[in-house]
Amino acid sequence: MKEQMLLLILLVVSCWKSTNALEINLLSSVFKKSVNPLDYYVRTVFTPERRKAFLFGNAIKIIRADEELLNELIINIESSTEFIIKTRFRIFRSPGGVLFSIAHRQRKLFLLELSSKGSGDQTKLIFKYRSTNDTTEAVVFKEVGSLVDRGYHTVVIRITDVKERGRKISALSLFVDCQFAGRVDTKSAISDIFSYRGTLLSLLDFRIAQRGFGSRSNSKWRGAIETLSFIFKRPLDSVLGGPDCENVVKERVKAPQPPEINDITVITHEVASELMGLIRDIRYDLSMQVAEIKYLRRLVENCQMCRVQDFCRFKPCFPGVPCFNDPSTVQGFECGECPLGMVGDGINCTDVDECQEEDPCAGDVKVICQNRSPGYWCPPCPKGYSGQQIHGIGLYFARNNKQICVDIDECAETPPKCAAQSKCNNSPGSYECSPCPEGFTGDPRHACYHLSYCDPNDPRSNPCSQHAKCIRLQSGRTYECECRTGYSGNGHFCGEDGDLDGFPDVELNCTDKMCRKDNCLQIPNPDQKDLDKDEIGDECDNDLDGDNVNNDVDNCPRHYNAEQRNTDGDPFGDECDNCPYVTNKFQGDIDKDGIGDVCDKDVDGDGVLNSQDNCPVIYNPQQEDRDGDTVGDKCDNCPSVMNSRQIDRDGDGLGNNCDINRDDDNDGVDDMIDNCRGVTNPDQIDNDLDQKGDACDDDDDDDGVPDRIDNCQLVPNPTQRDLNGNGLGDPCDGDFDGDKIPDYEDACSINHHVTHTDFTNLMKIELSPNERQSKPLIWAVDGTGTQVSEEENSDPGIAVGNVRFNGVDFNGTLRVATRHDDDFVGLVFSYQSNRRFYVISWKQDDQVYWEVKPFRATAKKGIHIKLVDSKTGPGFDLRNALWHSGDTDGEIKEIWRDRNKRGWKDETDYEFRLIHRPSIGLIKLVVYAEGEVVVDTGYIIDKTLKGGKVGMYVFSQGKVLWKNLSYRCSETIPEDYQAL
Repeated sequence: MKEQMLLLILLVVSCWKSTNALEINLLSSVFKKSVNPLDYYVRTVFTPERRKAFLFGNAIKIIRADEELLNELIINIESSTEFIIKTRFRIFRSPGGVLFSIAHRQRKLFLLELSSKGSGDQTKLIFKYRSTNDTTEAVVFKEVGSLVDRGYHTVVIRITDVKERGRKISALSLFVDCQFAGRVDTKSAISDIFSYRGTLLSLLDFRIAQRGFGSRSNSKWRGAIETLSFIFKRPLDSVLGGPDCENVVKERVKAPQPPEINDITVITHEVASELMGLIRDIRYDLSMQVAEIKYLRRLVENCQMCRVQDFCRFKPCFPGVPCFNDPSTVQGFECGECPLGMVGDGINCTDVDECQEEDPCAGDVKVICQNRSPGYWCPPCPKGYSGQQIHGIGLYFARNNKQICVDIDECAETPPKCAAQSKCNNSPGSYECSPCPEGFTGDPRHACYHLSYCDPNDPRSNPCSQHAKCIRLQSGRTYECECRTGYSGNGHFCGEDGDLDGFPDVELNCTDKMCRKDNCLQIPNPDQKDLDKDEIGDECDNDLDGDNVNNDVDNCPRHYNAEQRNTDGDPFGDECDNCPYVTNKFQGDIDKDGIGDVCDKDVDGDGVLNSQDNCPVIYNPQQEDRDGDTVGDKCDNCPSVMNSRQIDRDGDGLGNNCDINRDDDNDGVDDMIDNCRGVTNPDQIDNDLDQKGDACDDDDDDDGVPDRIDNCQLVPNPTQRDLNGNGLGDPCDGDFDGDKIPDYEDACSINHHVTHTDFTNLMKIELSPNERQSKPLIWAVDGTGTQVSEEENSDPGIAVGNVRFNGVDFNGTLRVATRHDDDFVGLVFSYQSNRRFYVISWKQDDQVYWEVKPFRATAKKGIHIKLVDSKTGPGFDLRNALWHSGDTDGEIKEIWRDRNKRGWKDETDYEFRLIHRPSIGLIKLVVYAEGEVVVDTGYIIDKTLKGGKVGMYVFSQGKVLWKNLSYRCSETIPEDYQAL
């Protein structure tokens, strides 16, 4: 059982390693399928094992890896504590040259390079790298002379980060043909060579089989390379366990072993004398045998019967082949070798087809090899290529004298092949001229003639529709067509557009999106949304979901539910109800799990049941409660002081038991909880959670780089890496606060704790809490957190979100769904407490307040923007002041009023756009209805409140809905604002 468990663990580990391993093959990445090595004068050859290799000896062009490959290599080197360089090559001539090189183009600084130098036993492998003192250092491996025996060899270098005396360096271990060949340590870590002081990716030059700067190249590799790879997250044993190592082991087994010497005998003087005598005897015997042989030879030569017959006089050999009389052979003669370019026994010789055996001609450019007898001929290179025609005889010549046809770059010739306005694009054997650009006509190979579009004196120069304006651009060289008012299309084709939403009433004969027929002819709908795909736009579709139930009676208008099942009887059918068995009119869903709050046993989704949760609506799985008052720290308005009743009379979010009511920097945050005392920071942003607000923190991301020079102020980036050189560090480029939300989608790109608009946790404040006969306000938030409603006709009240802002853009849509009331609706911003905030108060009609105490309040219809700075706080004085139009001593100051007195209309959607820049006191509100501006306050200046929360306001008005709400942190000053 234990053995099975061990085997399972090993299998899992093996699978994990294999799935995480990465090998970057430089040769495959450079010589892709679309790249022909011959374009670089690099030939493809085969190793003895019939594997493909690249012969770089004749390379004359720059062989450069692309920027994407270099970026991938840099990222993996920086994120790895160990990686391996593996290569298999053959050196033809010494020194071998450079295998790869990464250098800085402008500073002539080598960041990473591997090369071979020297000859014979003096051959060395040299590994260059950039050190932390910004110089190039070198690691040298000696005693690698075996690499120059003209055979293929496998070289593996393992690079491992190690600590030595408190500093990080790298250890380089060399393996030649799978055998350890030495270790050398660097002066600084290889993983830091790209990050140190920052390195622009665009300024690095990644060469293969050469080095160089700019357009020059040198130290080219003099030999063939089979593999050249960087290997990450893979153990050394698996790299050294490949087939190359197996072949080395086999060859060693086959090789004869030297005889063992078991005994060593000392040769004495007497033995040496005896050996010399024996040698003299052998020399004498040998000289006697030589004399006897000479004598016998003379006898044979003088013997008539022993003379050799002359068979060669009959010319038995192939023409041109020498003949030798040889009586020892059967035929009495022997022929020499067949002529060059032919094969046979010398008597019969046949032609060798060099074209078929070696293919010496440049066949990749359609040069057809022609065989001769003997020899072969490669015709001239075709048109568009340069190169020599080749005549030759024999396989050896054909193998070593391949024809090379090089593409002629016609685009570099003088005079130019194309017109000045056309772009020349070189192609193999030819070239192409791009069409004459917009505003020109003619033959791009000869000349492009200038056109003058939209010439009022030449009707032929107007390419636009008769219902469009022709707009001249670049002095008539180009143009733009714009359909006239009442028409829509792409400008070349325009059709009538009755609702002016940018889509024509009929389908036009063009493929552009704006040529499609309007799916709502009478109602503007520029988005052309069509939920049920019935070609009737949602704006005018009485049945959005296509279930044959009209929207006004459909209990799920956006979900197909023809049967209209509604188990709980609330306004939502079962198909779209997040609590189908429990009535929940507002569909609240705090934890966004699809289960409505009224039937969710864990409303905040923190894994603690509501009945046991000390913060039921705020996520707090740890249930921290420092003061032990049964209210969790996450929702406790005094987390360090017991206050189980959570009383907060001034509504500033700080309970009475710990509220000292002191705010020295006037930013609306009590000094008791202010994370930057003495520095105005109403937003209280603290990205690194060090209890020190960013406004007074010199290092907001706690990465050791001061904010004033940090290229990523909110995201740790200690190496300050910025590969694209745009001034923003790579970790925060496009996501300034590092919250994984792109800046263009982020509700607050300077605060990674706020990512989107969410009013789920509303803070609800009654501004006249002592009214006995009034009904309580009923605030509700939908499941998205972007729609808030207030149902009850009640005394003044506000509801704000839990995010504090400095500068803010606050947008949304306001609607009153009643026809029997005419009181106040609006917005709140820079809310600091129930005594200090700005309120946008909109009255439908003039009215005198029915309570005459403490004073007679009169409301004028229209929008009023007020500064609430109340000495009394919530109560009767503040209530009447809110109703009254104008200033009220000690309570409210009116800072803007709509002099046109435009009241709101029943059941009408009003889009609002509010901006507030407390740094300069700038306020602006614009309200739209049906695309038209209803109110535009222009720029208002009031510097009283420095920022705070945003929310909604009502007074004696029910059935109010705020939808499509969105807020966004912003300190940008509008371009059209002119400081007074």
